[in-house]
Amino acid sequence: MKTEKTKYAIIYTRVSSQEQTQGYSLRQQKEACHHFAMNNGYTVIRSFVNKDGESAKSTNRKALHELIDFVGKEKKGKIAAIIVWKFDRLSRSMTDYSILNVFFTKRDIQVLSVTEPADESAVGKLTRNMLMAMAQFDNDSKGERTIACMKKAVSEGRWVWPAPIGYKHQKNSNNKSVIKPDENSELVAEAFNMMSKGIFSQKNICDRLRRLGLKIYPQKLSKILRNPLYTGYISCPKWFDEPIEGIHEPIISKEIFNKVQMNLDGNRPVAHPRNRNNPEFPLRSFIFCSECGKLITGSKSKGRNAYYNYYHCPTSKCTFGNIRKEKLHQDFEEQLELLSPNQEIVNLFSEVVNDVLSETIESSIETSKKLKSQLLLIEDQKKKAIKLFMNNSMQKEEYNLIVDDLNKSYSNLEVELNELESHSDNNSKRVSEITSILMNLGDFWKNSNLDTRQRFQNLIFPKGIKYFKGEFGTTVTSMLFNVLGGCMVDKSKMATPTGVEPVFTP
Repeated sequence: MKTEKTKYAIIYTRVSSQEQTQGYSLRQQKEACHHFAMNNGYTVIRSFVNKDGESAKSTNRKALHELIDFVGKEKKGKIAAIIVWKFDRLSRSMTDYSILNVFFTKRDIQVLSVTEPADESAVGKLTRNMLMAMAQFDNDSKGERTIACMKKAVSEGRWVWPAPIGYKHQKNSNNKSVIKPDENSELVAEAFNMMSKGIFSQKNICDRLRRLGLKIYPQKLSKILRNPLYTGYISCPKWFDEPIEGIHEPIISKEIFNKVQMNLDGNRPVAHPRNRNNPEFPLRSFIFCSECGKLITGSKSKGRNAYYNYYHCPTSKCTFGNIRKEKLHQDFEEQLELLSPNQEIVNLFSEVVNDVLSETIESSIETSKKLKSQLLLIEDQKKKAIKLFMNNSMQKEEYNLIVDDLNKSYSNLEVELNELESHSDNNSKRVSEITSILMNLGDFWKNSNLDTRQRFQNLIFPKGIKYFKGEFGTTVTSMLFNVLGGCMVDKSKMATPTGVEPVFTP
């Protein structure tokens, strides 16, 4: 008697998220597949289950990939069949199903369905193809209905995708899903405000947000900073040519968003402080050693009972020595105080600045009128472009290029106008703040954080300053301090910037 060869089979089961809610059961599928295998003489050697509700619209499913890898590693002819509850468990795409079927057929593996005909006759193949075509048609129809519903929701101002950082989904009074600011919204606003200033890099912003409890990286931050959703608008170019005004609460103003876009596009200068890595040593890589010309560094040294902070020259043979942090900081504060002008000069400075500001008010008003006129012109140009496009007198590509260019110009003009008006409103307050700082340069540096300290010292001494054995060398100061501090500062310690003549000589 001939011994009948054992036929091995694999079971594959899957349910989508929607099917799970409609009572479909993975356990029932698996039991039906095992019963089918036993009745048809197959021995099941493996089962693969997609139990996370993954869609069959694509083959990007973990269990399906595992099944394909398993089949590919087994010897040809060992596995006789793959048993599924329905053919669309493998895929609801005609193309994907055909590719999978070819893959299995080359390995002499037959795909069998518990609930549908699976013979290899012409009628069986036609039936199978018709079932797959119906599955894909059903999928495509659902997709079209879903997209239509999503488009309608977006046109009404509702966000229909997963909530971005700073928002969360909630049901409104009509039981529809809307997004509302969550506990991270203030941190998102902080990120936009920092970027709008033009003095922080995206890495600096990420570091600050992580310290505040929001773990984020520059790539993700960049997407946030580019998303107009945070201003109250929904941008979906594939569905709508213009952003849709949302019904959700904005986290930032449109003005701040436009400033951020200009900074990201490189249309505004971004000032980054040097060597912001350690708040203990703000003067590191800023002060030069007068003996060897190298930038000094800083480090901790262990004493008998504690660690102490020292500045020192990196040149091994230099006699700069180790300077206690407290000593160098005190000397630097005293050097700053030498630059502070007296009250008479500060009062004169305030009067001159206020006179200049008064004279520029009329010019600012005229500039504001011109900017508003340009904004109205751009709006008119956009209306004309839309009309030409709607009348089929302009191609879609040309229309998009023109509108994108007009939108960028509009945003830039808005930023310029807002800054002009903002400066006009806050000029007197800023003059008062500046004069207060001028009178107390040393205290201002001492009481500031690391970022402000390093920007401030770079502003006053743009080329750094030399130091050796308790004495600061001749250095270049900014033009402002040459003018204001000219009558107060010892000229042996200061130098006029190259190409800049002092306004008056004491």
